[in-house]
Amino acid sequence: MSIPEKVKLNVKVHEALMVVREEVLVNAKEMSGENKYQGFKYYTLQDFMPALIKSLRKNGLSYVENFSPTEASLTVIDKQSGSYVTTTCPIDYSHLKGASPMQSIGASMTYARRYMWVSLLGLVEFDGKDGADIELNDAAHPIDIFNELNNNKVPLYAEIPPEGRD
Repeated sequence: MSIPEKVKLNVKVHEALMVVREEVLVNAKEMSGENKYQGFKYYTLQDFMPALIKSLRKNGLSYVENFSPTEASLTVIDKQSGSYVTTTCPIDYSHLKGASPMQSIGASMTYARRYMWVSLLGLVEFDGKDGADIELNDAAHPIDIFNELNNNKVPLYAEIPPEGRD
């Protein structure tokens, strides 16, 4: 079975992103955000962005954030191959009590940015795990690692047989 070039190319960003995920999970600070009303902690951008930016640069990735009136998007790009992955989320620019309109917009953008990065990186919140106990086999392929960590529920590029992953 021949793997289409577009699929082979797009795997490159996912391979680099898996390395970034591991590095961020190992090097991010502990969750510093706290929702006192509901009693849980969460990652703030300051908790993981320094480790993220360093890892993105080291692994040849860049990113672009876009904000429309109804949706925010985050695209991570492999600078060498041009392959990319995008995540989106709805955005609400509701006016915050006591804030200027611009402060409300900025708060909405920051909230969306945090949710998109947490989702894309697979940062786990609310369960007390910080990712430091993940052990990866150096010989394992990033797609296999993703599938294993995901308990094989939603395989990444399931249509690519192991012999076609080069």
